[in-house]
Formats: sequence, C-alpha cells, structure tokens
Amino acid sequence: AVQADGKVLVAGSTATSQGTQFSVVRHLRDGGLDAGFGQGGKVVLPMGPRGNDVVAAIAVQPDGRIVLAGSSDQGASGMDFALLRLLPDGQPDASFGAGGKVIVDFFGGTDRARAIALLPDGRIVAGGEAHSGAAGGLDFALLQLQTDGTPDAGFGTGGRVVTAIRSGGSSELIRGLALPVVDGEQRILAVGGEGDFMAVRYRADGALDTTFGAGGKVAGLFNASIGSARAV
Repeated sequence: AVQADGKVLVAGSTATSQGTQFSVVRHLRDGGLDAGFGQGGKVVLPMGPRGNDVVAAIAVQPDGRIVLAGSSDQGASGMDFALLRLLPDGQPDASFGAGGKVIVDFFGGTDRARAIALLPDGRIVAGGEAHSGAAGGLDFALLQLQTDGTPDAGFGTGGRVVTAIRSGGSSELIRGLALPVVDGEQRILAVGGEGDFMAVRYRADGALDTTFGAGGKVAGLFNASIGSARAV
C-alpha cells in the first residue's frame, strides 16, 4: 500500500522463534527503511498462541492508521479471521478491538481473511472464506467491523455473512473486494472462486443484491475446473 506521503507499506508474515507472525515494513520514497515506524521501519506482532499468523491484505485509512487482515491459528477454533490496526508510527491501535487486534471465528473450522476494503464512513470489510461445517466446504465469507473493531450488528448476522455459491462441499474463496455505488446505494462486490471465476454482490446490510447476476451471484464464466478471480 502507498500512503498519501508516498511512503510504501509492505505486509506479510515473518518466521520467528515463536512461528510466523504478522509483519509490515515501511519504506521511504527512496526505498530506505522508515526509522520512525515500529522498530527501525519494521513491525512484527503475534496474533495468536500457535505461531501461525498470515497477513493477506493491507489498507491505509485516511487518518494514516494501517489495517492488516489475514488469519491466525487460535487453537480450539482453528484458523480464524485476524485483523490488526496500527497507528501511523506502527504501534498497535489500542482503540481497535483488544489492544489493536480483532479475532473472529465463524463456525469453529478454517476461516481466513484474504481481502480488505474501507467504507467511506470508516467501517472495515474483510473477505475470505469460512468452513460451513463437517459436511460442507469453504464458502464466501464477509466480516464487517465498526471503526472500533466491534462487529457491525447491522450487517448480516452479528457482522458476518457467509454465502455458498455451489453445492457439494466445494471451496469458494473471496480474493478481492470492491465497493461500487449502484443507484446511489453502497454495495460490496466480492470476487474469487476455486475452479472458476465467481463474483457476488451484496447490499449495504449484507443481503444479496438480486439485481446482479443470478440472485446476486455469478459463477462458471469460463466453464473451467482450474482458475479463480484474484482482483477487482
């Protein structure tokens, strides 16, 4: 991500003696490390006790705060959505979640955030996948948070929306998010898939936008068995 001042943020995961942890580096415009960010330009933070934390997406708020989204192994609940917000200097934002961190489990199985989008009013949308149960597969999953990191009760069920696109226990992953305005209303467009391109458009409250595709969903554009949409 590129900040308004031209500094560049690069996020991912770093192996430590406690396993992989959320990591972000900030570069100056000339490529050097920004000594005013974290420890010598770097921030490395654990998100859970198991040492299996992976960043998949990053966004910068207008006020300069930095939001990271990914997944963390929480033990009993498995892999969960994990979000971290940092202050502009790289310190965890104590006004967000618990000490800057938000961990959300959907169904007790494998849940991963892979994409992030910032609504104009400051709310945060994370998209990825959630395991719908022992007999089900991975389905499109959205999490919407208020500016303080609490789940948005006006979105889906307790801030969560899970959408199955095909039956039969398939793997359906959100890999990209966009926030189009259609007919004056904010919508959320999620793209991804596994096996072929898939897209789902939602209304502001998390309901499917039935004016898009077939009941809000588009799938099987290439009639392929290998492929996925990865950006929008």
